[in-house]
Amino acid sequence: MDIRPLIIGALLGVTGLALGVVLFFAGNAGVMTLTADAVMLPWFGFALVAVLLAVWVSGMVLTRRLNEPLLALAESVSRINRGKLERPIPYLSRRDGIGQLARALVALSARQRLEVSSAIDEAQQARRSLMVANNRLGEVNDELQASRAELGSIQSRLETVEVSDQATGLLNHRFFEQALASELKRIQRNGKALSVALYRVTGWSALVRRHGKEVANGVMAKIGNVIADTVRTTDLVARYSDDSIVLMLPETSGRSAGRVVEDIHKLIALMEFDSPVRQNEVLVAGGLAATDTDDGTSEDIPSRLEQALIRSMAEGGEALGVA
Repeated sequence: MDIRPLIIGALLGVTGLALGVVLFFAGNAGVMTLTADAVMLPWFGFALVAVLLAVWVSGMVLTRRLNEPLLALAESVSRINRGKLERPIPYLSRRDGIGQLARALVALSARQRLEVSSAIDEAQQARRSLMVANNRLGEVNDELQASRAELGSIQSRLETVEVSDQATGLLNHRFFEQALASELKRIQRNGKALSVALYRVTGWSALVRRHGKEVANGVMAKIGNVIADTVRTTDLVARYSDDSIVLMLPETSGRSAGRVVEDIHKLIALMEFDSPVRQNEVLVAGGLAATDTDDGTSEDIPSRLEQALIRSMAEGGEALGVA
């Protein structure tokens, strides 16, 4: 309800009343004498000033009574705008426009409270979803790490399979051939010597027939490990064939390698093997070929090793053959 017409009407009423009083006194003054008029004139001025003062005071009172609830409601609007919805809104019981405005603010506050509550629920739901997503991401990351580790393990096993002899764990013939080709190219550049020794179990077939291939492979693995434990870490030990193990000594002359290979040959002859294999069942012949000898070129190392083995086996494997 708009109260401004009431205020304006009250002001006009008071002003009209004041003017009526003034005119009343002015009419009565017409029948008075000149002397009486002169006496009444000051009282007329006082009456007019009193009426105007009353009108001003009434206006101030009405303005204050109107501004006070408006200011209070403006403060409520400011609190609602800041999201502070705890304090109650005044003037709800009034039936005029102030009361209607107060009730409208209550409805606005309730709607904003509902929107804030809904926004909080949505934020909490989003937070829970984010936590679930983060947990799932962590699980996926763990699975990915496990898959990578498994893949790395598989790759390592594949690489091991490609370069290793599965029966003995030694390097295989294929790896030896690649290493020999690389080493021959290198010594062509630096001019240094290369020596290669070959050890062959002469009774391999009989050993397999008596004890089985698994036992025979165990004998080859033990011989290979003894050789590997004796030589340098830069030297290469590989299974050359079922009954043979090859030793490559880079940057080693035939003379220096001869002493090492001979000592290993004697060491193998003294080896004891696990039951049921007896020591006298394992006869090993040894051969040596080097790139710094005059017996051949570096490219025919394999054939020269075979010739050296033939010489060793001709003597019953007791002596090292050199070609």
